Amino acid sequence: PTPRLLRHQDSNRGHDPHRNPLTKMEDKELRMLGDGALRIETRAVDAGPEREYITGCAIKFGVRSQNLGGFEEIIDRDALVDCDLTDVVALINHDNNLILGRTLAGTLTLELRANDGVYFTIPVDLEDPDHVRYKRKIEKGEIRGCSFRFSIPDKSDAQVWDFEQMPSLRTVKKIKKVYE
Repeated sequence: PTPRLLRHQDSNRGHDPHRNPLTKMEDKELRMLGDGALRIETRAVDAGPEREYITGCAIKFGVRSQNLGGFEEIIDRDALVDCDLTDVVALINHDNNLILGRTLAGTLTLELRANDGVYFTIPVDLEDPDHVRYKRKIEKGEIRGCSFRFSIPDKSDAQVWDFEQMPSLRTVKKIKKVYE
């Protein structure tokens, strides 16, 4: 999966390689992982009946993104060290009314794989109409990817820019918080 930026201000203006393309962006940034990042799994649970889960990869480490509007990006493998993951929500289309899971509620589990990325698991609740609806869309391949929203600290070492490359390359060295 390749991350790509969904929102970028001034993306239609000419690219100045010495200007940080993110200077006018919001504090929260949004990235999308493409096809194949999302699936339904069936697992046995403690000698009980099998249960279905929505699973996928939310953040990929060390993978160069597509062009994000004048720059490309890599999330460093150590970017999540000391990151705040205490209250992450899994939303449909970033809509706070369509919550599939939440870490604080125990309905969303995140797994950090040091050399790969961040993976998530959401137990399918067959009594929740949103779970039933979106489970089916994932099974049919109508929903194939996922995204994540994050912020980086204001520290200068949180990101490194290489303006010698075209397009410029941003390496995210530190993520402060993952929101969704």
